[in-house]
Amino acid sequence: MMIMSKLKDPEDHSWPETFLWRQGYVVIGADEVGRGPLAGPVTAGAVCFPPDNSVTGVTDSKALTATERLLLSPRIRESAAAWEVCHIEASRIDQINLLQATREAMSEAAGKVTDELNGFGSALVLRSEA
Repeated sequence: MMIMSKLKDPEDHSWPETFLWRQGYVVIGADEVGRGPLAGPVTAGAVCFPPDNSVTGVTDSKALTATERLLLSPRIRESAAAWEVCHIEASRIDQINLLQATREAMSEAAGKVTDELNGFGSALVLRSEA
């Protein structure tokens, strides 16, 4: 599994995964969910869609309303080849700091998706710049 941040193909101005799918990679997207809690866990999710599948309306979750997120959630889970959500507890955050806990949660979620996709070949993970 390779983790890449802000990857962009200079010749393809569409989503970066389009370029990677054409190269034969399995693409996993990972991001934190509401980073910055004063208390409680850090949560991150990861998802892998088949190259020929898209869910209309999926964008940065921060640009969506709560209702839009709730409506998209089941459609994403049904359309995804694999998806995972992971939590890092407050005690672990205290040990390693919030930024590292966020990265750990994203990596753990992406690793679980990779495990679910066993046999699919090389996986590239696109994640937010935590």
